[in-house]
Amino acid sequence: MKSVVLLFVPLILALLISGCALPKNAAEFRKEVQSGAMMHSKMSVDSNRSYTDVVKTLKERAEICLNRSTKSGSMYTYFHSTLSFDENKSVLTLQMLNPMDLVRPADPLGHFMLVADFIPKDKNHTQIDIYKIQQWSHDVITKAIIGWSQGRKGCPDFIY
Repeated sequence: MKSVVLLFVPLILALLISGCALPKNAAEFRKEVQSGAMMHSKMSVDSNRSYTDVVKTLKERAEICLNRSTKSGSMYTYFHSTLSFDENKSVLTLQMLNPMDLVRPADPLGHFMLVADFIPKDKNHTQIDIYKIQQWSHDVITKAIIGWSQGRKGCPDFIY
């Protein structure tokens, strides 16, 4: 239980320091990251796969791998992903909801943990821009998303 609480300390601190105006959507989360919010980061990766192939893999994997709950002791944490797409851009969001959070999320699905934009560059390349809360336990999620963009199928092992 102590280790689970320690995992949430950085998230809670980041939310408290960022003020009461918590992001309500992907655009607000991106803006928060781009403004240099503490414990947030952005990374960009290029995939040598077509936009169509990348989106197809995302559709297959996001629902299976990211929509889940975890339990530590008597505490549950719920994760919810949303994927929106068109021919110009796809957006994957991941939100986390813990009923025991001290700070209530601005969105009923939970606090935004990650927003990933998938943008077609040319026929065989897709750019991925990932905006996220910087926390070691989120690295497995980021690696899985990058892997999906490269055609791999594995799910991240959530550590919560």
